[in-house]
Amino acid sequence: MYEPPDATGQPSASTEVQYLVSESRRRIDQRIRAFIEAKESLLDQTETTRSLFDHIRNFIDDKGKRLRSALCYWAWRSVSKTEVETSALDLAASLEFFHSFAVVHDDIMDESDHRRGRPTLHRSLASLQDGIPAARRVSRGVNLAILAGDLYFSWFTSLFHSVPAPPRTRETLAKLVQQMCDETVAGQYLDLLWQAPESVDADRSLLVARMKTAGYTVSKPMQLGACLGGADPVLLNTFAEYGRLVGEAYQLRNDVDGLLGGPGRQSQVDDLRLGKPTVLAAVARAQIATSSTRFDSLFGNPGLDAGSAEELRELIRGTAAPAVVEGMIDTRLNLAARLLRNARMNPQAREAITYLTGHAFGSKAVQRSTATAAMS
Repeated sequence: MYEPPDATGQPSASTEVQYLVSESRRRIDQRIRAFIEAKESLLDQTETTRSLFDHIRNFIDDKGKRLRSALCYWAWRSVSKTEVETSALDLAASLEFFHSFAVVHDDIMDESDHRRGRPTLHRSLASLQDGIPAARRVSRGVNLAILAGDLYFSWFTSLFHSVPAPPRTRETLAKLVQQMCDETVAGQYLDLLWQAPESVDADRSLLVARMKTAGYTVSKPMQLGACLGGADPVLLNTFAEYGRLVGEAYQLRNDVDGLLGGPGRQSQVDDLRLGKPTVLAAVARAQIATSSTRFDSLFGNPGLDAGSAEELRELIRGTAAPAVVEGMIDTRLNLAARLLRNARMNPQAREAITYLTGHAFGSKAVQRSTATAAMS
């Protein structure tokens, strides 16, 4: 029985595709839970280690869209000649462990207290440390979260290496994973290095988005799934470019919503305090002439309070920067939609990938880009 069509205003997709996307996510979730349960059963657990596993399981269960794993699965479906999907599900599920590893360590480095309205893992784990001073609880929570992130990465490699594939396919998969790891670390390094008002630059910010977000969010998951399914080099290159465009747009959207707020999302102070090198901040700073000194005194100020944060947002809103970035998002989504429309792939998988992208961005931008690409 198919689920009813999405009534939230998200990009249209056939009822069948909506159902199939939902089902693929459900099966990926099942594989993740089964893997964690198997790992738990191998350990002689005390009450404390069970509590740690509970936090680790709850954290990955709360990851939301499953965008990376779903894109991997549907990229596999775009070319696969078989309906036996165990390998594809394992490959897709492994990416959620990599994502959790990256998010946990990113939250620590960004000193974030919350993610999606919930405490970050290092804050949650600090609550396990009863009977010690508050400062030590915070430090212990960070240390435990680092271990949890390492464990997520270990599970990613374990599940990834368990996926059966012919030797040449295995070699290509391994190269793609190595690139994904290298790019993610390099992007995180640059993100930390350039956290200062004088370092804010649009080209630098796009490079960070390309390396830190686009690669492991869209490009590599799609290339990995397609490679497992037997895709030719042309489609792999198409998915790489599609992922770059969509990944950059995804990061630009996240930056705008994170700094200024978006539909159903409150703006965050963390990125302003850290001086995150976003394109939005770079374009705004370049356009602020007489107020640039005030901008620099607020942006990247660790003591930024709520009132000063709102003043900084108003400085940004008073420029053309939000409109410029929205235009950059639309341009990238238009080009990505055209690439996908012209790719030689399973039409149902194309529809599913478009639908998944739509849920990552919201309806309006994707509907505009799809319509524009269809007319070109």
